[in-house]
Amino acid sequence: MGYQIGDIGSASFGRRVQLLCRRVVAALGVVICFIVALPARADVPADERAVLIALYTNADGGRWHASTNWCSGTCPATGTPTFNGAGTECTWFGITCNASSTHVTQIVMPANGLNGTLPALSDLLALQKLDVNNNVDFDVYYLYGSVPDMTGLTSLQYIDVSGNGLDGTISSLNGLVSLIHLDVHNNYLTGGLPALPASLENIDISENMLTDPLPALPLSLKTFNAESNQLTGPLPALANHAALQSFNVLDNQLTGSLPEFNTLTALQYLNVEQNQIGGGIPASISALTGLQQFFADSNQLNGSLPTMNTLVSLTYFDVHDNQLSGPVPDLAGLTALQYVNISSNSLSGALPPLTGLFIGGFYAGHNNFTGSVPSLDGLNQLISYQVQYNDLTGVIPDLAGDTALNTFECQNNQLTGSVPVINGLDMAVFNVSHNRLTGSIPVFSSQFANLYQYDVSFNDLTGSIPTLTHASGLILFRANNNRLTGPVPTAPASLNSGPLAGLLGPSSLCPNLLSTNPSGNDAGWNTATGYTPWYASPYANNLCDDIFTAVFEN
Repeated sequence: MGYQIGDIGSASFGRRVQLLCRRVVAALGVVICFIVALPARADVPADERAVLIALYTNADGGRWHASTNWCSGTCPATGTPTFNGAGTECTWFGITCNASSTHVTQIVMPANGLNGTLPALSDLLALQKLDVNNNVDFDVYYLYGSVPDMTGLTSLQYIDVSGNGLDGTISSLNGLVSLIHLDVHNNYLTGGLPALPASLENIDISENMLTDPLPALPLSLKTFNAESNQLTGPLPALANHAALQSFNVLDNQLTGSLPEFNTLTALQYLNVEQNQIGGGIPASISALTGLQQFFADSNQLNGSLPTMNTLVSLTYFDVHDNQLSGPVPDLAGLTALQYVNISSNSLSGALPPLTGLFIGGFYAGHNNFTGSVPSLDGLNQLISYQVQYNDLTGVIPDLAGDTALNTFECQNNQLTGSVPVINGLDMAVFNVSHNRLTGSIPVFSSQFANLYQYDVSFNDLTGSIPTLTHASGLILFRANNNRLTGPVPTAPASLNSGPLAGLLGPSSLCPNLLSTNPSGNDAGWNTATGYTPWYASPYANNLCDDIFTAVFEN
């Protein structure tokens, strides 16, 4: 027939092949004819292959934990690899392509031992997902350098380069019109967050070294985490972010005031603690019926606490270390509430009753509360109750039913009555010092495996110090500045020992009216108090009294 090479590319080539096939069949009597199809081989473009090879080269592919199909045979640990041929890229470990195997759509290599830098990715025009998180072991390997250029990747939806050693600024996100998820947390990035695509729903830039003010946040945003940076400027406007569920800017240098909340109906988690935010807590917080956790401690908030009885989903509420004043609103009906910290403010009035709540921690110390400590009956999930440094009066309520109670602190008030019995409780810290308590120190009739601090000092207690053998883990025992009498009991060997001893300080028994006659128990209390003998405090001539004798010493 005399076909030329150029005929292969002509429009009639297929028809000619069919005609030739029919003639051969007719001539040979063959009843089967093969229809020849010659499609082009499905290869990714050369520039996309070049990006993958640059990734292997730049990030020390020979040391990756997995590199299946990247090389012809096993990839060498060192030296120049022989990469598998064109058309195999979609089978390489960590690489995913589109259905026709003509474009790279995903690079997914978390915790795979990548060591080095990431190449520019702007030639991967169909890329949808980049996930190279947690490629860091500073003794062996880590990803460093800058976040790669991805400008113009209009299909890119997901970026996760978190948990590495990346530095420099976050590259431009211009043209990333499909981007939904951006996670660069736990790196060493500086500067600021660039202008954000309107499509973004999830952003995590936490644990970096970013300093600049935050840009406008997209209205599609659902979660935002910028914790532990050095961000400055005001909080970004949030008034119209109806989709926002979680907002966290903990530990920055942000200023301004809290937003109005009435449009943030999807908000479940808000954390602005450890900033410089002022103003009050908006009354519109009452609209957040789905709010579960609210953290605004360590700021400069002022004014009063708003009504909270509509926050039926609230579990954690923390506004400690601010300048808030006025009374605490009613907490009745907040049955999901587990933790309240309103300490270190200027709040006043009565402490709120907790009856009917399933609360585990209540912290209201360092305020101006007056009145009595409310009943704690039935709070069998209460672990910690701290109301120290207020102006509370009346008696300490019975603690016998609070079987989970681990920490009870009401020191530095004006409380009267007797020291409550804690037998049967799993107590670790018990401090009722600096009050006006009377009566004796209750007998320790049950084992206290976890009790390490017991302080009844600076009261008006009488009687003797009970045996402490049931408190075998006690590190600090203070009963000084009372009117106790009698001999001292055996000191637990754990007193003034262990890693907490340096933080808690030594135990103290004096001044009191205790017997100073020589005893086999003296050596233990010498160690526990740091004085030898234990009653020579603070001067050698003292006999567990507070007479100032140093001026009379030679």
